[in-house]
Parts: sequence; structure tokens; C-alpha cells
Amino acid sequence: MADITAILTASQSHDLAARQTAETQLRVAEESNLAGFLTGLASELGNDQKPPETRQLAGLILKNAVTSKDEARKAELQQRWLSIDGGTRNVIKQHVWGVLGSELKEIRHTGAQAVSKIAGAEIPHKQWPDLVSGLQANVADTNARPGLRQATLEALGFICEEVTPEHLTDTEVNAMLTAIFSGMRKEEPDVEVRLAACVALSNAMFFASENFERQNERDHIMQVTCECTVCPDVRVRQAAYEVLVGVAENYYDKLAPYITAIFNLTTKATKEDDESVALQAIEFWSAVCEEEVAIQEEIEDGVDEPPVYHRFVEQALGQVRVGAFPNHSLHVCRLSRVITYTHHERLTLSFLSLSSCRCCLKPSPSRTRTKSRTGTTRGTWRWLVVRVLVWSRRASGTKSWTRRCHSSRRTSGTKSCGV
Repeated sequence: MADITAILTASQSHDLAARQTAETQLRVAEESNLAGFLTGLASELGNDQKPPETRQLAGLILKNAVTSKDEARKAELQQRWLSIDGGTRNVIKQHVWGVLGSELKEIRHTGAQAVSKIAGAEIPHKQWPDLVSGLQANVADTNARPGLRQATLEALGFICEEVTPEHLTDTEVNAMLTAIFSGMRKEEPDVEVRLAACVALSNAMFFASENFERQNERDHIMQVTCECTVCPDVRVRQAAYEVLVGVAENYYDKLAPYITAIFNLTTKATKEDDESVALQAIEFWSAVCEEEVAIQEEIEDGVDEPPVYHRFVEQALGQVRVGAFPNHSLHVCRLSRVITYTHHERLTLSFLSLSSCRCCLKPSPSRTRTKSRTGTTRGTWRWLVVRVLVWSRRASGTKSWTRRCHSSRRTSGTKSCGV
């Protein structure tokens, strides 16, 4: 294949003819010599002397040669990758692995993506056995550059989206989670590392099922997560609350020892924190509501072994009523006031803010259902707690707020752990 740098540069040209010619050359190279084509891309990605633009494009093309959004096509591409001889694949993986330590953030990110896609093809077939241990070693190396540790944690998070717990041994799962928890610690000096670790844990939520069964490990997970909710960096706080949302969705029955602390954290966040953080704090209680509504329905359906029902929302509403929510009419007045803001005031609010108010005031069909055994109309808890928290944020004097309107995430099958 001709100079790959020149071809990649031409493929991004504004000149249509040059771009089409370059794209044809890339396609022909892939079809005629896949191993050589991917090796060339990996070499371009890993060469610090090449332009960042062509390096990043090479990594993206390499990644897309191994995966696809279409599941059938993805399986085909993964099998095609595995058909390449092991020596060539190892050379490609060495190049990709090396860029995790690049000084350029966009190159590290592309490398993390490529590592995860290759892992998604190889790990289910027991290939690349030293990958997870190598990633853990990167994070554990306190002398390593923060960028390497950040990209490694990013790669771990991506890998969790590509494989399932069954594809990894218990040792590998523990190594992966140890690396993530290490990056989340409040003692971690680099905020980018903490952010990457929080995002990785959101993706790894399914992998932590055994850890949540053991109290000391569960306590550690909740401790580092709650510590991240008060990190000075707003992105870390938001990501930490996203982790708590995942805990509520997947490990509701384990929440009791931590719910008081979480209540205090989320209440403070909804009143005082940045809008993006407040949104996720509200989302935590929305997730708890959906779990408890589903549990109520199972109890009413007379299942033989009803799930654990902690009544977290009922207790939380009691606390909010005592402190700041004496009657529902006041809440309605607050929401109505937002909707009737002047044109100038509306300019300070997002479209979603006004839409959220209208959703809050719009009658919900779920509230017309029959009452549950607890005396509360089925489907009301989620409606109540989200509106209480939103009202609380408005009452604290914060003008910019929003709430994401979304459908229930609870399904009859496996839940998604993605952020």
C-alpha cells in the first residue's frame, strides 16, 4: 500500500475527487490484504511523528474494522479479526497498547476504544489473557503518567461494554474492579483519573455483583462513590451520582445501610449544586421510585417470594415534608411560577426546564390506578419524589434547573449498565 499518511490526509480533503480516490484506495487495501492494512493503520496510530489527525483517523478505521453497531455484522467482523494469524494480531495490539500512554488526549482516547474493541473480539475466545492484569498494573503504577492511568481506566470502562462477566475469570473481574476503585479514591491527585474511574464503574456495575454480596467490599464501593459526590470537580460529582443511579437500579436490596447518607448528599446536591449534578441526584430517587413501584406491583400480584421492600421513598418524603414541603399546593405554585416567567426570565432557562414544569403539572395516567396495600396510589411515588426534589431546588433560589423526562428503565430482562 502507498504512503498511508498521505492517503489518510487525502481522505479528509475538501476536494471531492481527492477524497473519493483516497477512500477507494483504503477500501481496496482492506479487501486485498486485511492483515497488512490493519498493521499499517496500527503503525500510523502508534507513530508519534505522524500528524495527530491521521493517527486518530487510523485508530478509528482500525476500530471500525473490528466492530459494528449491527450485531450480525459485528460478529462477522470479529470472526474476520480472529482469522488473522496470531503474530500479526500481536503486533497490532502492541501498537494500540502503546498509545494509551500518549501525550495527546485524543490519541489516548482512540487507543482506549481500539483496545476495547479488540478485547471484545478476543476475550470471549480466551485470547489476550494478560490484558486485564496489564491494565491493572498501569493503574497501580503510581509513577506512571496520569494520562496513561486515565486512558487505562477509560479502556476498562469500554471493555465492560464489550464483554460480559461470564467471559472473565473471578481473578480478572477482581483485578478490573480493584483498578477502578483505586482510581476513584479521594487520595487520587489527578481529577481526570477519578473521572475515568467513575465512568468505568458505571459500565462495570454488572461485574460487581459478587462484590456487592460481601459487606466489606460493598462498604468500600459505596464509600469511594459517596466521596466522589463531593469532589471539587463537577464532572466527577455528576459521574458519581450516575454510579449511584446504577446501584439503585441493580442493587436496590443492598441500599439500606447507606440510604441516610445518600439522602443527605442528594438533598444538598439538588439545592446547591450545578444543574448537571442536581439532575443526576434527582435521577437516583427516580430510579429508586421505579424499583419500589415495581416491587409494589409484584407484592400485589401475590408472588411467592416477594422482593425486599425498604420503603425508601416513603421515608424520604416524610423527611422532606417535615423540613420543607408542608403542602402540595405550594409546589404547584412554584411550578406555575416558572411556566409564567417573563420573556426575559425565560431566556435564562433551558427548553427542558420549561418542559419539565409542564410535565410535573400534567396529570399522570398512572395516578388513576387503584390504591396499593400501603394506601398509596400505585405509580405515585416516582411522581411525588421527583417533584419534591425539583421544588426543593427551586425553593433554594437556584433558577437554572431541569429534569429529564424518560420512560421506565426496568425491563423483564437484563438491565443496561451504560452512562
